[in-house]
Amino acid sequence: MISILRKVSSSNPGRLSAVCLSLMLASVLLMNGLMGREPSKAREETARAMAKYEEAQARADAKAVEETETARARGIEERAKGKPKWIEEGEKARAKAIEEQGKANAKWIEEAGKARAKAREERAKNFGR
Repeated sequence: MISILRKVSSSNPGRLSAVCLSLMLASVLLMNGLMGREPSKAREETARAMAKYEEAQARADAKAVEETETARARGIEERAKGKPKWIEEGEKARAKAIEEQGKANAKWIEEAGKARAKAREERAKNFGR
């Protein structure tokens, strides 16, 4: 069981879960109790298991802090550069689309106005006959 946990820990160093480490500690305590080892030897093994647990926990905490600081620094750099290029391009495309839509609306309104005026003239002509 311990060898399995060691394989898991070696494949993903610094990322041991508390469950695996607690399981390893519990198994050491259980084996010591079942095998009837000397109390001093059991205490030594328990202390070693606890030290490994605390060391792995400290490594995981340090790695998490490092990753957080790296992400924060990357975010600060991105903000210092200004908006990302894809956001600027999207805003430009959106503004261009709005402008073109406005032109199309103005053209449609103008054509509709001309058609209404022409229809009015036709009605006036037909009414006058």
